[in-house]
Amino acid sequence: MRQTESIAEQEGIRRAQAAVQNADIVLWIASPEDRSPLPAIDNMIAVASKADLYDAETRESAFDISVSAKTGFAMDKLEKMIKERLKTDITDCSLDLITDRQYDQAQEAVREFENALSTSTLDVAAFYITRGLNRIKALEGKDISETALDALFSKFCIGK
Repeated sequence: MRQTESIAEQEGIRRAQAAVQNADIVLWIASPEDRSPLPAIDNMIAVASKADLYDAETRESAFDISVSAKTGFAMDKLEKMIKERLKTDITDCSLDLITDRQYDQAQEAVREFENALSTSTLDVAAFYITRGLNRIKALEGKDISETALDALFSKFCIGK
């Protein structure tokens, strides 16, 4: 991320860096013409944009995948990469569970998150995520509210 003299921009950069550190996956999207070195970030997928404008050799440089938002080129492959990365993260976690009930709740949560990953619409994915979060909260004897979900999803930022 760049350096700046602006106090407000410095705070934005600090917050972005904190978000990157806590993210399950980081999509680093850049044009192949940008020759800046890619950052070393855990669990990052380096995405080259504008694949429709470059030859295969240029596209295959330092990036994990090249896509085109304009033509849709390789967007399905990017989606698959993201799902596989999340699925690996979900299924590789180990939990020290005390009771069979807790184990069952954790297994149900994993199934709900897998269902969310396999759906193609955001509203259905949100439904499964909510169910999965409720299963996790049930481990503590709690339930997740609509207010908590609103707070969670308000933190998402989609942009360049």
